[in-house]
Amino acid sequence: MPITLPEIVFMNISRELHNQSKINGDKLFITDLGTDFTYGEAEKLVAQCAAMLHNLGLTKGDRVATQLFNSIDFVVIYNAVIRLGGIIVPIGFTLKTREVEEILNDCQPTIFIRHHSITQNPEQRIQFDTNTIIIEDEQLVQNGTWSFLQTAAHEGIVDVSEDTPLGILYSSGTTGEAKGVLLSHNNIRTNMEAAKTCYEITPLDRTVLFLPLSHCFGLNAILNCITCAGASMIIMRKFSPPALLDILQRDTITMFFAVPFIYNLLLKDLTDDSVFDNTIYFFSAASKLALETEISWENRFNRPIYQGYGLTETSPFATYVPRGKYYPGSIGIPVANVTIAITDEMHQQVPVNTVGEIAIKGPNVMLGYYNKPELTNQVLIYGWFYSGDVGMYDENGLLYIVDRIKDMVIVKGENVYPSEVENIILELPYVDEVAVYGIPDTLSEEKVRARIVLKKDVTANEEDIIQHCKKNLAPFKVPSVVRFVSSIPKSPSGKVLKRLLREEDMASRN
Repeated sequence: MPITLPEIVFMNISRELHNQSKINGDKLFITDLGTDFTYGEAEKLVAQCAAMLHNLGLTKGDRVATQLFNSIDFVVIYNAVIRLGGIIVPIGFTLKTREVEEILNDCQPTIFIRHHSITQNPEQRIQFDTNTIIIEDEQLVQNGTWSFLQTAAHEGIVDVSEDTPLGILYSSGTTGEAKGVLLSHNNIRTNMEAAKTCYEITPLDRTVLFLPLSHCFGLNAILNCITCAGASMIIMRKFSPPALLDILQRDTITMFFAVPFIYNLLLKDLTDDSVFDNTIYFFSAASKLALETEISWENRFNRPIYQGYGLTETSPFATYVPRGKYYPGSIGIPVANVTIAITDEMHQQVPVNTVGEIAIKGPNVMLGYYNKPELTNQVLIYGWFYSGDVGMYDENGLLYIVDRIKDMVIVKGENVYPSEVENIILELPYVDEVAVYGIPDTLSEEKVRARIVLKKDVTANEEDIIQHCKKNLAPFKVPSVVRFVSSIPKSPSGKVLKRLLREEDMASRN
């Protein structure tokens, strides 16, 4: 008779908040819209929200989609869902109706919770093919208080195993089709611990969170890390430079997390450098930070910007630069228990100072792409995740990002997959061909551009194209420039030569 081994139980991530409420119940956790919430108050809200979701029938493995602004609402719902063993599916609040519908049709959530003000336009009514309970925020919050406050608290926290799914984070695929990155409790646990080590964060630290909680950087590398460290944060529902400046002027922010776009913006527009007098740690990720930005920032504020590298598929942390060991231009060393190799086209490691594809192996690597086994098998090979990024080790064991293999544009830290934009433009009946690509705009940033071949004897203007994109795509995906051309350069095999398009545009700017 075979021996059945007991399932190894891991700590459910929502227990971090529960534990903090026991240790630091009266300590400030979150400030949202001027209201402070202690760890104890947040835990009580989570337990009551979990009861509401349980009464609606949510069970282990069910998916709950959210489209919420950064808020205490999100933090409470996120923890309540995973406390019950559910799978959270956070959707970006800038995504348009058809983008949201595609995600909902793919993940088939049991419950969908959203801030109604995101989609007040009647034309943006969500329609999708699934039996889902939709909860609008006016149902969630009534007369200024949460509707579930009258519900008795749900005390239980579901046990999970190493590979129990926790969340699905979506981005557009290289084919234009939405792909959901399936992350486990162990993915998140090891990553939050890696982040805590990287930042050297303590309960005395305080930050401002404006990066979207629908993204891995904001969700795992900041929110979850803050929670497990017992630190505190101010949540910004949406990023705005004036609002950020106001927070920096009136609050003590010891740690600052941003994408390169924000650092470049602050270098250009910030007039009161004293707002960072109490900030001892600066961190950047999501896209490559230009060396010029690093140098300018350190010269101006006398503190470096530390870099990290990772992807949603790696939860996201894969590398970091240890505090006190600043290496300009480098993304540092692998985080604990993670191995990174630089490989050639045959997946063989290459020597130091040789460029190749970055491959990552460790507990941070995703379970796979939800509902997409073929796509998963293309990037997960013998436990290694092949990132599509080009990097290099130097002789000191430091990693550097060199380029991208993937046909992707990064706009203000957001990934834009050209094929998704191309598919939207090709819906217009007068478009024959289209090529979407990115060119450098400011330091570390890119702009989306499109070249279009119209059908014979048809005319159109740039605004027609841009308005169609604005109606169907999140703002960061919309081309800033559209050019109408007679042909688009291709290789003998028919592949569009986007490298030539970028070079031509760059040359015309000089």
